[in-house]
Amino acid sequence: MVSQSAGQPGARDKTADGQVKLYKPVQHKPPSGRGYEGADPWSSTPLHAPYEPSFITIPGFPGRRFWTWGIFALLEQVGKEVLAELWADGWEPWTDETRELFLLLESQFAQTLIVVEAQSGTQRYWARTADIQHAQRCPVLLTYQSGEEEYPHSVPPEMIIGACALIGDGSSFRLYTAEELGEEGRALCVQIREGMLLYPSEVDPSAEERRTRVEQRLAAWERTHAAAQRLSSLYWQLHQDTVGLDASSPPRRLPAVPVVVDKGALIASAIPVQAVIAAYSNAQSGAEQWSIKKHLPTYAFSRADGTTHIQMRPGDPEAALDAVTIQSLWEQVRNLTDNDGDVLLTLIAQAIAAPHDEKGGTWITSKAILDYRGIKPIMKKENGRVRRAGHRQENLADVAACISRMNNTWITVEQWIEDDINQEQQKKRSKKQKKYLYTRDSRLIVVTDTIKQHELVRESESKTSREIESERPSLSVAWRYQLGSWLDPFLQGANRQVAWLLQQVLSYDPYHQMWEKRLGRYFTFHMRMDPRGGTTITREIGMLIEELSLPINHRDPEKTRQRMEKALKYLVSDGIISAWNYHAENPKLPSRKWLETWLRCKIQVSAQAVFPEHHPSLLGWKEQEGRE
Repeated sequence: MVSQSAGQPGARDKTADGQVKLYKPVQHKPPSGRGYEGADPWSSTPLHAPYEPSFITIPGFPGRRFWTWGIFALLEQVGKEVLAELWADGWEPWTDETRELFLLLESQFAQTLIVVEAQSGTQRYWARTADIQHAQRCPVLLTYQSGEEEYPHSVPPEMIIGACALIGDGSSFRLYTAEELGEEGRALCVQIREGMLLYPSEVDPSAEERRTRVEQRLAAWERTHAAAQRLSSLYWQLHQDTVGLDASSPPRRLPAVPVVVDKGALIASAIPVQAVIAAYSNAQSGAEQWSIKKHLPTYAFSRADGTTHIQMRPGDPEAALDAVTIQSLWEQVRNLTDNDGDVLLTLIAQAIAAPHDEKGGTWITSKAILDYRGIKPIMKKENGRVRRAGHRQENLADVAACISRMNNTWITVEQWIEDDINQEQQKKRSKKQKKYLYTRDSRLIVVTDTIKQHELVRESESKTSREIESERPSLSVAWRYQLGSWLDPFLQGANRQVAWLLQQVLSYDPYHQMWEKRLGRYFTFHMRMDPRGGTTITREIGMLIEELSLPINHRDPEKTRQRMEKALKYLVSDGIISAWNYHAENPKLPSRKWLETWLRCKIQVSAQAVFPEHHPSLLGWKEQEGRE
C-alpha cells in the first residue's frame, strides 16, 4: 500500500537530517543476508558492489542495449519481527499495482530489499514508500545505451546511468538524452558518475581495493540517489512538454457530474450501510473491534435482523494470504477514517440521484466529493479578480486513497428482509408478509474506469501550466463506479431504506468534530427516514458511545460528558436535530464515581421535518411513495 502524501518522503522514511537512508536493522536483525550493515560479507566482493548492473533490449530499438543499475540487499529467513520493523521504518512490499515501478525506482538509485520470509519461503521485493511515490510521480527509466557488440561481456566504463531515459508512451517508448535537459541535466549526470565510481576498463582491482570502493560508493549514495531522482523529474517534465496534447493515448475530459448534494442528499440508511460507517469509524479510533476471520481483517456488526461483516481483502482475489499481504491489509485498515465514510455516503448519494449510463455506471470526481464535503479550493487573485484554482493535491490524494481502500473493502450481508412482492399479490394475502434470510458477499463498490490527472486535457497550453502539471503525481481524479450488489434490495420495494443526509454532516472535520460527525450520521440513519415529518428517539448514552467508537475519558469523565453535550448543542444549532434532553426517568448521578451510571442514562433526541421539494434525489422517493 502506497501512502498518499504528495510524493514527498514521510517522517518515517527520513532521519533527522532529512535524508532517505539505506536499510539498516534497528532492533531485529535478519538471520542471514547480504548487502546491508551487519550482513554476511561477500565471499568475493563483486566489481560494482553494492550495485548490480544489467541491461535490457527493446523491440523498438534494434541493436541497442539499455543498461540498468540497482542497489539491492538480500534479507533471508525473515520473521514477523523483522517484517513489522520494515513497515515501521517506512518500507513496503511491491503489490500488483506497484510491481512495475520497481525497475524504474531501481534505475533512480533507490534501494530494493529482496525479502525471503521464513515461514512461507515467499520472496518479495520491498522499497521505501517515498521512493515508490517518486517513481509514480516520475515514471522514468534512467539508463545508458550502447550497441549490442560494443561491450558484450562488460559494463561500458564511461557509462552514466541517466545519460538517457526511456518513458512509456502507450505501447512504445520515447527516448530522451541528458543533452535535452540543459545545464542542470548535465550537472546531475556528473554527480551520478561520481557516485557510480566505475573502474577504467584496463584496471583489475584487488579484493581490498574493491572493498574500499564499496565503502566509497555507499558514502556517496545519498547524494547520488537525490541527483538521480531530480534527473528523473527533469526527464518527466521534458516528456510532458514534448508530448503535450499529441500523446498517443487521446486526452480525456472530466465527465459532467450533476450536483446532487446541495443542502442535503438522499442516501441508503440500511443496516449494512451503518455497518460500513461503524467499521470505518472504529478503525480511526484504534480498530479495537476489528478481528481476524479467515486470515483477513474483519469487522462484525450484529443487530436483531442479522449480521454484516466488513472485510479488507487483496485487490487480486487469487493473491496468496501470506504475512506480507495480511500486514498490508491491516495497514489499509489503520488508514481508514471517517473521511472514508463520508466518501462512501457521497458515492451512494450520487448513484441514487444522478443518471446512470447505458451499463448502469455513475461518474464521480474528487472535485465533486470535496465540494460536497465543504472542502474549500485554492482561490487565486489575478487582474483584480478572484478565481478558483482547484483543490489542493493533498485533498485530491486523500479522496483517491479512500476510493482505493473502498475498492478493497468487501461486505457480507446476512439479514432477514421482507419478501418483496408486488401490491396485487400483497392484497390477496391475508397473512403477515413473510421474511427470508438475504445473504450476499460482494465488493463495497465496483470501479470500472478511472481518469488520472495526466490524462486530462489541460485548460492552458502555456509552458507554465505544463510545468505545474508535470510536478503533480498522476492521481486518480474521476471514477466510473457501481454500488455493490449487496445494496440492491435496500434501494427498492418493500425493503427500501433511505434517509435525508444534511450536507453539514459531511462538512464536520473528522478529527476536531468527530463527535458531531458520528452523532450526526447516526441521527440521520435513525431519524431522517422521512424528511416530511419529525420524529423523536430515545437512546442509552453508553450504547451510543460504544456503537460510534467515541472515546471515554475514564480519569476525567466530566470531560466526556461535556464533549457529548457540546456536540449535541452543535447539532441543534446546525439543524441536524431540533432538540435533545436527558430522559426524565434517568437515575440520579452519585456525587462520585458516576460514570457507569451516566452511561446507563438515556437521552431523547428530536428532529423536525426537512423537505426540499425540488431536490433530484426526492424524485425517486416520490415515485416510490406513489407505488405504495
